[in-house]
Amino acid sequence: MNKRNIRITLAVAALMFLKSRALFLFMMDFLSIGGLFLIFIFSIVLLFKKGMKAFLLCLSFYTVLSSSIWLLNVFYKPYDMKSSCALSSLCALCDELTKTCIQNYTESFDLDAILNKTPKVMNEKSAKVILVYKSSFMENMKLSGLFIPFTGHSLVNGKEPSFLIPFISAHEVAHRKGILNEGQANMHAFLMCMQSDEPSFRYSASVYALKYSLIYLKEKNEAEYFRLVSKLPAFIINDLNQFGAINAGRNTPFSNYRDIVPLLIHAYSITSHGVTNETSSVFSVPSSVTKTPATRFSPAFLLEKAARI
Repeated sequence: MNKRNIRITLAVAALMFLKSRALFLFMMDFLSIGGLFLIFIFSIVLLFKKGMKAFLLCLSFYTVLSSSIWLLNVFYKPYDMKSSCALSSLCALCDELTKTCIQNYTESFDLDAILNKTPKVMNEKSAKVILVYKSSFMENMKLSGLFIPFTGHSLVNGKEPSFLIPFISAHEVAHRKGILNEGQANMHAFLMCMQSDEPSFRYSASVYALKYSLIYLKEKNEAEYFRLVSKLPAFIINDLNQFGAINAGRNTPFSNYRDIVPLLIHAYSITSHGVTNETSSVFSVPSSVTKTPATRFSPAFLLEKAARI
């Protein structure tokens, strides 16, 4: 490869790095309007006209290209994560999340309706969410959901409790929006669900967030943890028990997701003294939560209904 080709290759790589998120969103839109079908047809034509080698080369090229664009988004983190929080703030957060759960509690979870509503809730109307009831891979890996970047589909484990399906669906669609980091995807899914006028999404998000917060609290102060758990309504205890939140230890599979807890404290406008500022717009994404506007993809518009992050 001569110097000119090397420069061109580096230039293309740099462009992909800088525009990786925009390229990924474009690829997702392309797939949603029949792009995957076109790729399949093109590959089949190559198979019959050029042979197996050309067919495999075409599929390999698409796989490598889509993987590269997808993996470059690992650097995209719209929320400025915090590393710690005060005990009083953490207790206040658990209280606020408990109130939110009580206010939005519902026993009605129409799974088909939830799957259809998730793209609208996440402001990604071309997204596709599929409920999978039989998947040995998801069961063996203990996956609640899975996003497939090669097709743009979000898969949700149908064996999960129905009240968790809305949040899991939202989380997987957050990955479709180019947010690879699990904690960041959780935070975005939570905020978007809390904007929704659907009680099922608000309850699902708040009970999931309560799980993270209780795990964090138990590690920080077991006495406060048991005090707060003893005050929880029976229906919340029952739901938390269904996905192992009560009495969860340090080795809980999702305990590493708890890095969103300090962000939740900011989202609820809770001070370091555990006081909630009721005058603040609770889910307006305070400046202390997001990165500075200097970030290439400014997150200031993340929660606007018409925006696509």
